[in-house]
Parts: sequence; structure tokens; C-alpha cells
Amino acid sequence: MEVKRLRQLARDSRKSLVNFLRDMVRIPSLSGGENKVALRV
Repeated sequence: MEVKRLRQLARDSRKSLVNFLRDMVRIPSLSGGENKVALRV
């Protein structure tokens, strides 16, 4: 894969990756009403 293509893919998935990592650190709980977040992780 070309470097330009890799950079574009990284930019495109940056927001979803940041959200995923934030959710993992926060450790959502099912009892706390965070079902959607817990299921996404």
C-alpha cells in the first residue's frame, strides 16, 4: 500500500479509534445505563 493511502486511512478512522480507546479506558457498565457504549466495546 502506498504511504499516502495509509495516511488517508489513518485520518478516516481516527475519530472512531479515539472513541473506542476512550470507551475502553472509561470501562462502561451495563448497570449504569451505558448499554450502547458497552455493546460497542
